[in-house]
Amino acid sequence: MLDLVIPSVTSKDVGHKLAEQWPTYVAYLVSFATIGNAWLNHSVITEYLDRADAILLRLNLALLFFVSVLPFPTHMLAEYLSNEGDERIAVTVYGLNLLAISGFIAIVWHYALWQRLVTKDNSEADVRALTSKLDPSLASYAVVIGIGLWRPGGRGGPLLRHRPVHDHPIPDRFREVRRRGRA
Repeated sequence: MLDLVIPSVTSKDVGHKLAEQWPTYVAYLVSFATIGNAWLNHSVITEYLDRADAILLRLNLALLFFVSVLPFPTHMLAEYLSNEGDERIAVTVYGLNLLAISGFIAIVWHYALWQRLVTKDNSEADVRALTSKLDPSLASYAVVIGIGLWRPGGRGGPLLRHRPVHDHPIPDRFREVRRRGRA
């Protein structure tokens, strides 16, 4: 769906043709950051889990679905940036997909907490910190989608300027897991 292709041109036009594809490159980078963020969030969540049940696995599949369809709205966004009406639709579809990814990450985490699937050796402060880092992105995506609907302008609206990557306690968590593995 999203394809980084080498344009077929004469040798004198290569730089110009590559520059014309900037929307594709930007959309690809934003989507890569979003997928990477989803993976990092999911990795941190699984490090906190003691076990999983059938519903948590199905929630994970729903998350995977929205991550797997991200190339489609990404391609739409790159394709329709030059037309304001089409851009508005593309930004909305893209934003809704990002919101679904962020939403399902939060749903997976809150479900794990609700069903007590989280290990008991996690500190309350760590659990609260992770919860606060997963939840705000829902509101920010909703605001960004609204702005994109109201006034997309600026080539991709605010979604291309929105930074989906959040600061997570991942390095400390991975160091802790490695220490446990060595012990």
